[in-house]
Amino acid sequence: MGASEKILAELQRGKLYSTYLFLGEDHGSKEEVVARIKKEMFDESEVDTGTTVYYGDDTNASEIVEALTTASIFSKKNLVIVRALERLDDARLLIDYIKSPAQSSVLILFSDKKTVSKALENAVVKHGRLEIFWPMFQNEGERWLVERLKESGVFVETDAVKYIIELSGTRKDELNNQVEHIINFLKKGDTLTLERASKIVSQLYRYTIFDLCNRLFVSSTRDILAIFRYLVTTGEEPVKIEYFLGKELRKILRAYALVENDHPFYQIERMLGLRKMESKRIHTILNKVPKARIKRLYSRLVDLDYTLKSKPKEIGLYVFESFLMETGGTGCRT
Repeated sequence: MGASEKILAELQRGKLYSTYLFLGEDHGSKEEVVARIKKEMFDESEVDTGTTVYYGDDTNASEIVEALTTASIFSKKNLVIVRALERLDDARLLIDYIKSPAQSSVLILFSDKKTVSKALENAVVKHGRLEIFWPMFQNEGERWLVERLKESGVFVETDAVKYIIELSGTRKDELNNQVEHIINFLKKGDTLTLERASKIVSQLYRYTIFDLCNRLFVSSTRDILAIFRYLVTTGEEPVKIEYFLGKELRKILRAYALVENDHPFYQIERMLGLRKMESKRIHTILNKVPKARIKRLYSRLVDLDYTLKSKPKEIGLYVFESFLMETGGTGCRT
């Protein structure tokens, strides 16, 4: 039983903890649990007024604790969500709060990391609920996708399953999006073939954030900016795009570090969990793009993140596009 299934079963039995610590990169499963917690806590009209979201690099522990211990005038309960927990400077106040929480509040802490402060983890284990949300292995993702489509009355060929997993990976949020799109195009009893899967994906959307990440350093600046503008126009939040670009840059820098430690590329593929198309792209970047250029861009993410969260949207988009101007493909390594 996966992490989300365990917690959903607990909620079904009426068990709601005062504090949750969700670690790992399976965002879809985490959000599935959060949606269920909201359903347990609030009437539909109270969800927005009773929920407060903070980001670890844009707040402090005292502000979070104040929100948890201050009664809302709009709702009987408080749900406080802290994303990017690993960026929060000082968690000692949170630890003290977790030991003696407000009865009407629930605190959910998010981190993509597999571990955070041991003192914080220990406090949550003793007084709340800690769970690591591991990404599914490829065979698990394939099985999950087949089962979800079958529940909707759609059969799927093996090649189509492998194509979708190759395109989306095994993150449940991305796979959920794919399932929803597919069942909107097919009737109950239809079979999803590889040809149909390819056509449906191309009709649904021109680009995703992952397309943007996949174009860094291998496509022209013009193409990269065109994809970015398309994403913004179709409603993607610039902060979300920046988050995934940061993950991509970290992956590339880690690949450089492994090269410098004399790891052959087949080991790098395995250690980073690279899929076939991704492996070819990373190999191209390692051979053509100077590491100093990647490091310089990664260091600029802090300023970009601050601008997106604190300045008017127009300024944020201008700064973002200036950042992307430096991610276009280059010729030879220098």
